[in-house]
Amino acid sequence: MFDNTGTHEALIVKTLGQSALQSHPAVGYRQQLLTLGLKPSPAATTSYGLSESMPAEDAVRLMANAMFNRAIAQERGVITDTDTEFLHHYRVSLRKTRSLINLMKKCLPIEAHQQLKTQLSQLAKPTNLLRDLDVFILNRTHYQNLLPPCHTQGFNHLFDHIQSARASALSTVIDFFQSDRYTTSVNELKKLLQQPPSYQRSAAVKPIVTLSKKRLLKRYKRICELGVAVNNTTPDEKIHKLRIECKKLRYLMEFFTELFEEKPIEQLKKSLKSLQTILGDFNDYSVQKTFLVEQLQKHDNINSNTQAAIDCLLCALDEKQRNERTKIYSAFAKFGSANTAKKFIDLFAT
Repeated sequence: MFDNTGTHEALIVKTLGQSALQSHPAVGYRQQLLTLGLKPSPAATTSYGLSESMPAEDAVRLMANAMFNRAIAQERGVITDTDTEFLHHYRVSLRKTRSLINLMKKCLPIEAHQQLKTQLSQLAKPTNLLRDLDVFILNRTHYQNLLPPCHTQGFNHLFDHIQSARASALSTVIDFFQSDRYTTSVNELKKLLQQPPSYQRSAAVKPIVTLSKKRLLKRYKRICELGVAVNNTTPDEKIHKLRIECKKLRYLMEFFTELFEEKPIEQLKKSLKSLQTILGDFNDYSVQKTFLVEQLQKHDNINSNTQAAIDCLLCALDEKQRNERTKIYSAFAKFGSANTAKKFIDLFAT
């Protein structure tokens, strides 16, 4: 993650040479990064400096503050539009911060939790459209490969619409990032997260290792309850709930990795990942279908060729989603097995 972009600018100049940059002004910042083999991505944080006996509120505030700062560090990359990954990591860091304070909400004062939850959501919401458009553009080749050649012209017309919409969406996000409302909200959140623990609720003073174990085991049991009910007729909404529960469990394991023995928890993460990948693909196809339908509704000047290309894409995505559904059962059977359940109990039982 480029927390200090200036440092990387200096590295670029040193590596490529000032004269080279001056003689090739068309070389953009992103191209310079790629030349160096650099790509914007957040540092993998597996340690926050937690100890088993640390009071839960202390731990949650420490972690949430680090996650929030990681999100804010992406602002410059988003504004300069050097790489779409900056926006992605901004959103992921905000989502993790919000998930942490929601999953561990009993550690925080009720009013503080509500304020954090609301304002974190308000910081992410204005970026939703831009991210959706970025994902489509990044997957252009994937979409093209789903279509027969006869739909190339219609697809290209759709892509032109998407690129135009992205330029407008980016401008909206930049205006938001540079607004007084955004600055005020960020400062309020920083102040709130950096406040000393108040221990207003009983869970706040409990050792973080005890509380995290309870949350982890509870989430695993919830996944098992939802998973055994999945069959060929299960509505998409219930599969979506199962995916959300899996994501919450993954976040919890990521958040508190340092409190547990490395090998057992990494094995459980790997076991969860297999199921989560399938659920994620299933959901992605659903999201992509919704996005394409919205494009039909938004653009009045879409011609018949583009309409036909979108219809063909919708059919292809629907088929892929049905294929993913058939994989869910076997993936869950392994994750919900007695062997996996025993590993969860052995590691997280209090």
